[in-house]
Amino acid sequence: MVCVGLPSPQQVWSHGTNSFAQFSEAIQDESITAIEADIVLGRDTSARYCDTVVPIMAHPPSTESDLSAATFLDEATKSKKAKRRLTKHLKLDFKEFDAVEPTLEVFKNLKVDNNGKIVYLNADVLEGPGKSSVDINVPADAFVNKCLELMTSDDDSSSASYAFSLGFKVEVHSPWGHTDDHLREMASVVIRNNLIGRSRGVVLAINARLLYKNTQPFEHFLLEFPEIQILVWTGSTEPPISGRKVAFIRNRFATGGHCDRVGFDCKIAETYLHGLMWDVLVDVYGMYSFLCKILAVAFSLASYKPKDS
Repeated sequence: MVCVGLPSPQQVWSHGTNSFAQFSEAIQDESITAIEADIVLGRDTSARYCDTVVPIMAHPPSTESDLSAATFLDEATKSKKAKRRLTKHLKLDFKEFDAVEPTLEVFKNLKVDNNGKIVYLNADVLEGPGKSSVDINVPADAFVNKCLELMTSDDDSSSASYAFSLGFKVEVHSPWGHTDDHLREMASVVIRNNLIGRSRGVVLAINARLLYKNTQPFEHFLLEFPEIQILVWTGSTEPPISGRKVAFIRNRFATGGHCDRVGFDCKIAETYLHGLMWDVLVDVYGMYSFLCKILAVAFSLASYKPKDS
């Protein structure tokens, strides 16, 4: 594959586009340049017989949607011309590994002309702040290798270009941000799978609140991998973040000369006071949750009685 680089990270996103109504609005809105949707296995409620489990556009814990992955991809690649083509960038956010293969098989069979657009294959593949390895539903190596197996084509002109969008499983209210160890593990995934050489590129999808707590590992990461971008996000169920935190992140990367490699898909509070309120509440809740975990462990250890031998 000839690597032609990633699109600009400065996109206008439709985030969590998990219903047919949301998708229809996004695909027709000329101001939107990129559409993101979550994928799980579940029931397509628009189907006549909806008991069959198929890939659908939905965010856990939901397992029902009126928009299947097949319909999403079919509608997103329709064209007045003879050949199917993309009109917007797409991000397929896989929430479980078993949804990857059937979704990408559908896309591959459509034989889409990428039309200068790109398909981002996204998953949270490594543990991040507040999470452990048992929380990972989409293992890193299994995910990237399955994607490479299904998306690689001998004729690149007959299939859409694709890139990897890799993230960490996190608690957005964690009191601490990412560490150097988190980024070393991500670097290992990129290197051992040769993702930059075998795909259009790599984007790190990083939560804004956690990035604000510690930008330094990511600044070093961008220096080590000049081809990689960062997309800063807030979740659909997460309170809006303050504009001051987003501005701080922008300034940190601008100081390092990386502002053209960092994009934002964030829900920002409308006023300074609202942003300050949500920032404080999330931080307080994060510390409260952490202390509860510590107390639970301490209580468990204190009440443990070894069995008599």
